[in-house]
Amino acid sequence: TSNSTCGTCFNAILGGTVNIINNASLGSSIVGGQANHICPTNCGNANYSTIAGGCNNALSGACGFIAGGCRNIIKGAHGSAAITTSCITSVSSNMLHATSLYLKTLPTSDPGVDGVVWNSCGTLKISQ
Repeated sequence: TSNSTCGTCFNAILGGTVNIINNASLGSSIVGGQANHICPTNCGNANYSTIAGGCNNALSGACGFIAGGCRNIIKGAHGSAAITTSCITSVSSNMLHATSLYLKTLPTSDPGVDGVVWNSCGTLKISQ
């Protein structure tokens, strides 16, 4: 399986094959998959980050999360996420990144809560 963790402490690789946690990562984990990499090439800080599966994913930002898929990249962003899809590179911090979005139910009237998406007769609106 040749998984390896070279971080300072409290890192874990719980399965898969050829997964690597490098350098200054603290409290990071790779749960499975193949050829996933946290903190590639001296990223500086990928603390408290997780790759939950998939293949060839790379994470170099603190507090990042990749749920799966292939060839997703989170770089230098706090709290970014790429979720079970493929070929996404993060563009901003504190943002969900996905190829497409499915929402089963939405409010049909303005909920009065800033930032909540709602459906007004087939037109998506954002509450202000």
